[in-house]
Amino acid sequence: MRGVLSLDGLPKGQGHTYRAIGERMGVTGETAGQIAAGKHRASSE
Repeated sequence: MRGVLSLDGLPKGQGHTYRAIGERMGVTGETAGQIAAGKHRASSE
């Protein structure tokens, strides 16, 4: 994913945070997107 590759371009603090969040959640950006879409859909109903 571009997000993973672009981590090098982010401040170390942000890159580490995003990486830690991803590892902690154990999901990929794609999965996170699906979860976000699900929450958005659920909240709109």
